[in-house]
Amino acid sequence: MRYILSPNPEPPYNLRRTFPNLRDPSLEHLTEEGAIAFIIEKLTSSGVIAGEYWIVDEQDLPGGEVSETNDVFFDAWEMKEGKVTVNMAKAREIGLV
Repeated sequence: MRYILSPNPEPPYNLRRTFPNLRDPSLEHLTEEGAIAFIIEKLTSSGVIAGEYWIVDEQDLPGGEVSETNDVFFDAWEMKEGKVTVNMAKAREIGLV
């Protein structure tokens, strides 16, 4: 699965994660690429994405697959040099560790 990441302008100022629900009847006729493009257009036109965004494979996220266990540090995620990382200083600051 691939996710669309964009900067989150609200606290904790991390990343916003969106995924295409390919089971949605309005998207079921699209390929994954088409669904991602459709969602990006929708998020951009509604102002949710107001600049840069990244399409990232799930295995490239911190911890690998999206799960409750792997999302512990989600509020401290950031995009750095084209890679999603956990900002440990931020994680400590907001009480994740």
